[in-house]
Formats: sequence, structure tokens, C-alpha cells
Amino acid sequence: MISIRILFYLNLTNIPSPELIRDLIYLYMKNRKSFICLIILFVLHIPFYGEIRAQQTAVMPDECSIMQTIPYLQSPTETSMIVRWITKLPCRGSVEFASDMETVKNGRGKKVYMFDEGTGIGMTQIHRVKLENLESGKIYFYRICSQPPSKYEGNEKIFNAPTEQSYSEIYTFKTVTDSGNDQDFSILLFNDIQNRIHFSLFETTFKPIIDQTHYDLVIFNGDHFNELEKKEDLIYWLNQYAYFVNASSVPVIFVRGEQDLRGSIAHLIKEYIEYVKDGESYGAINIGNTRLLFLDAGEDKPDHDPDYSGLADYDTYRFRQQTFLDTELNSPEFKNASKRVLLHHIPLFYPAGNLPPFNPDFDFWAARLNQADIDIALNGHIDYHYADKNTCEYGGLHNNYPIFSGSLSMGILNKIGNNIILTTYKTDGSSHTYVID
Repeated sequence: MISIRILFYLNLTNIPSPELIRDLIYLYMKNRKSFICLIILFVLHIPFYGEIRAQQTAVMPDECSIMQTIPYLQSPTETSMIVRWITKLPCRGSVEFASDMETVKNGRGKKVYMFDEGTGIGMTQIHRVKLENLESGKIYFYRICSQPPSKYEGNEKIFNAPTEQSYSEIYTFKTVTDSGNDQDFSILLFNDIQNRIHFSLFETTFKPIIDQTHYDLVIFNGDHFNELEKKEDLIYWLNQYAYFVNASSVPVIFVRGEQDLRGSIAHLIKEYIEYVKDGESYGAINIGNTRLLFLDAGEDKPDHDPDYSGLADYDTYRFRQQTFLDTELNSPEFKNASKRVLLHHIPLFYPAGNLPPFNPDFDFWAARLNQADIDIALNGHIDYHYADKNTCEYGGLHNNYPIFSGSLSMGILNKIGNNIILTTYKTDGSSHTYVID
């Protein structure tokens, strides 16, 4: 698999990216015969064919389009995918999909509409269609359709003719490989973009890297929607992020940070996005046989702080997650996983000299997670920092797993064979690579 990944990089670009250099070094150390064969193939220009999935660039809606956002994928599983989008006018939305492009292009794909507890939704601007009964590890083609009604009242609901429907471009996605398959994968990770504050810097610094990277999942690890006050701003930034990471073809998971909890419309964000699973901002999913564990760290000040105007009760939510952890950490999915990755925005452990005045998540979760055989924790919130196992101390405990915490950073987490390789990037363009055996 690592040879396939390297050949993908070599055929994609002649620029020696950090990902290419990292993988070449790793292959040379692990299997020199494969390394030599690989270089011969490339030098002689012998064609190589592997499973390389195209990640086509989404087309941004123009002013005349009924679309307000591009489609964005969420909640990936072995057998399902959720497709979301937003329209300027209330419509009936649907998704047409198939395992080949021509079927969709000719209008013969399976069509799925939006339903809520058995009731079809024919008048909405916020569209959410769940595609189910899919095959694991398979590529699908799809397009979205937005159909405005000409009449929508009582028992008489008439929709515009098919020629007046609005169709998107045709996109692809790939379902998650089943948990019995210890597949390699790549995850794109962002910490603390804070929309209007830092997005232009992220776009300038990281977009060239993203465009040269093949990735299977995107995680915004907190503080992406910074104190939003208007729905229009939420929709605008959601569309910018979706386009930035090509979310029409690669699914996105949002982890909440404290900035995402502030602003007058913070409670409405979940109408427009999925968080982790089953409507909750915490949970766990599999990518192949790797378990991703997500927690919601809440606010960074006590619930009674005057800034919250009596509207905060995050300790209760932390306790709910503690109960979830008691079940999850003893589940077959977690125990049988080959790798376990922990994600939450605010860290539990901190480097010496950088201890916070308030760290309630530690009391609820730290002892449990320290015994859970975590391979790495990924956080944001604080200055760029990597800590090896047992190098941070808080509350009488040392971290029993490596930790990366990096405000204003991007990471590429690769699972290659039995290794996790994390390459992190700062907004000044510098990068570091960490190999976790």
C-alpha cells in the first residue's frame, strides 16, 4: 500500500512534497527491495495502475443558481453516507446515485428524497439526504436535484416539471471499508481556523498542499465557526470550508470547540451540519479497523462564569460523555481496533509551564482514557506542541499516549501498515513529521 501511495504522489507531481519524502524514507527503511523496484518503475516510466480515486473539484454556485452551497458529505459509514446542501429557495431535494457515471448522467440512478419520520420534506432550504444500503469500500457517483414547488398547500402539492429542476455536477464518494479490513488511510485535520479571523491565512498556506494530497476524511477539530451572529454568515463559511476541502467528494466531521459554542446562533449550527454520530457532538466511528473517538470538551471557563449569562451546563454534558466512555471503551469495536485515535478540541494534558486555570474535562475523562490504549490524541486550542507518551503531567497523572495540540495548524494523519504517521503544518509554512509505532 505504501508503494501505491508513493506512486500516486510521483505520478501526480514532480514536486518533492513532505508526504512523498516521508513515505520514501519509510519504505527505504522497511523494505529496500520494494524501494529499488519502485524507483526503477518511475525512472523507466513504466505505467502503473492502482486504485486511485479521483477527487474532482466542486463548482461553486453562481449568482443565478438556486444553490446556496455546494453539496457536502457527512457521517460516513460502511453502508451509508449523508449528503447535505442549502438552497436559496424552499425546494424538494433529492440525490440520484449509482455505481457508474453514465447511469447518473442519463437520469437512471436511484433517487432518494429527504424524509423525517416518514414525512417527505418538500419545502426546505436545508437539505439532508441519507443514502443507505451501500456496499463497503465502494465508489459511487451522485448528483443532487433541487425542485421548487409551483404550489404547496394543504393536500395539493405540485412541483415544477423535470426540465425546471436544478441539477448539480456529478461527484463521487467512497464508502468506508468494513472493520474487518485493516486498510491504510489519510485524514486531513484542521485546528482553530476561526472563519473570518484566520481562513485567508489557511487558504494561502495550506491549499497548495491540500490540492496535492489524497485524503479519505476531513476533520475540523474545533473553533471553525467563531461567534457567529447571522445565519448568512454560517452558510457562507460552511460553503467556503466545503469548497476548501472538496467536501462534495470527501466526507467532513466537525468537532466543537469553545468558539463554536458562542454567538447568538450557535445553537442553530446543528441544523446545518452533522457532528459525529446520532445527532451528538461526541461518539466513535471506524475507518477500516481503526477507531476514531470524538469528545466534546465544552467551554474553557466554569458554567457559572458571567460570560455565559446562566445559559451553560457543560458539566452535565461532560458526565453524559463519561457514561458513553464507560460503554465505548469496553465495546468490541474499540477493543478489537488495530489503532485508536482520540480527538477533542481542548487538551486534557498540557506541557510544563502552560497549565490552564480550568480543566474540568480532566476530572471526567483522563483516568479512563489513560487506561484505554490510545495511540495518539489530536487537540487544538493551545500553541503548537507535540508531547511523547509520559511527558506531560496534570492532576497527578502523566499522559499515557502521545499528544499533538496545535492551534492554527493543519495535520495529515496517515495510517500506513502498522504505523501512524502525522505530518503537521504551521501557518508560517513549516512542517514536522511524527511516526507513532
